[in-house]
Amino acid sequence: MTTSGRDINAGSAYPASQPKVLLTTARKSGHKKQLVTPTTSYSSGMNHPQTEPWLTLPASVARPYVDALQNLLAQAGFPVQQWLADVGIDSNSPDNDGRISLYHALSLWNRAEGDAQTPLLGAQLGQAVQPRDFPILGQAVLSAETLREAIHQLQEFEPLVWDIGLCHLQTDGDTAKLVLSPHHDTLLPRGIIELAISGWLRIGRKLLPKHQGTTVSFIHQAPIDENLYRQCLDADVAFGQPFNGLTFPESWLDAPLPARDRYLQGILQQQGRRLLGNYHRDLNLPNEVRARICKRLLEGPVEPSDTARELGFSTRSLRRKLAARNTSWRSLYEEVRRDLAMLWLQQPNAPLTDIGLLLQFADQSAFNHAFRRWTGETPGQYRRRQ
Repeated sequence: MTTSGRDINAGSAYPASQPKVLLTTARKSGHKKQLVTPTTSYSSGMNHPQTEPWLTLPASVARPYVDALQNLLAQAGFPVQQWLADVGIDSNSPDNDGRISLYHALSLWNRAEGDAQTPLLGAQLGQAVQPRDFPILGQAVLSAETLREAIHQLQEFEPLVWDIGLCHLQTDGDTAKLVLSPHHDTLLPRGIIELAISGWLRIGRKLLPKHQGTTVSFIHQAPIDENLYRQCLDADVAFGQPFNGLTFPESWLDAPLPARDRYLQGILQQQGRRLLGNYHRDLNLPNEVRARICKRLLEGPVEPSDTARELGFSTRSLRRKLAARNTSWRSLYEEVRRDLAMLWLQQPNAPLTDIGLLLQFADQSAFNHAFRRWTGETPGQYRRRQ
């Protein structure tokens, strides 16, 4: 994938027979990019502000998966470190196996789409990722006995990659469908859906490299010439369909996989089930806390004891568990206030004094000081840049 001399797919992204697609091709097609950015509606008087839905949900994405996408984009020459700083993701976080809130991940995605200027970004990145980029899931799928078993592994462990994903296997006579039906799907950008389906296709070719004949389906309409998607994915692609997913012969389901390994499969299943079994109270705990802080903060003051009580912990126990994930209630509280401030500042008719008060700052001076600490600029300077 190339733009301004940048090639995300150089080296290993596509099968040898698969043509690469230039981002400049999308520009020549006359497609006008429509960037979807996180927004918030400003209510009169800011008494009942409406905010980005993902901020109040504990949904998250595995950091290793996001890191893999970041690395592909960075290798292509994009300013990924600047994007991370702008959207509030700590690139030096010690919690390398942790989770990134879906709100921050989607904010990063919006920045990437804005700079890449192609509707093909999701499809192309999906073809560039490797099974190892999917924690537990990638190797669990590769080591399965059959494609049917691999799909069962996908269904069980997909939450370890992103926890709003939901896939279904449907069979009808000689045809099988792998359908993506994520929670809150209407809130997801088109490119994220394409990234997920393209990633499935990529892994499927690793599982059954000699099998051809998969059809890719998307509910949305084609944003550019469909032939560019067919070139990118090296598959038949249909838009305006009743589902997002893959269609392939039912006979493939019981085909033995070349890398099957029952011993490794058992180890991965044990490890994956352990992580899922305590997911909300351990692996994803920072995002559970962040979401609850945001909900409370939109209503008024919030204290650590409030969050602990909602999650069924004592305040001391919550503090200890967050410390084990290299964070604290106070750090998460500051993150939420920063995220809300940056969102509300995008609304030109929202008074700065109202924003500061809603975020529980004692006065405008305290809000200005905190915002400068977070971003290096005053709220007014930030608003003028938007």
